[in-house]
Amino acid sequence: MGGYRTTPAAAVKRRRVDASSSSAAAEKGGNGGYLGVEAVVLLGLVTATLLVLPLLLPPLPPPPPMLLLVPVLIFAVLLLLVLMPSDARAIGAAASGGGSSSSSYL
Repeated sequence: MGGYRTTPAAAVKRRRVDASSSSAAAEKGGNGGYLGVEAVVLLGLVTATLLVLPLLLPPLPPPPPMLLLVPVLIFAVLLLLVLMPSDARAIGAAASGGGSSSSSYL
């Protein structure tokens, strides 16, 4: 009724134009790239700093023994949280707005 119909050849040509323009944008570093130029430069500078600074700075004294236990304690707490059983019925009752704990979706 008022619209025009495209032939299959025109549709294929349009797809080729769209694909070539999107590949050109990817080559320019547009939307197709995962990291922009600024991010790559920043990561390169951080890497160079981490490689050079330990050679320039004097060695630091070791930390106190109690400070070394902090990551171990954090790991222990996370491990307990992972292995601790949860009451799925209470979670279902709380999500449904209260009610008895016997009405569960599980």
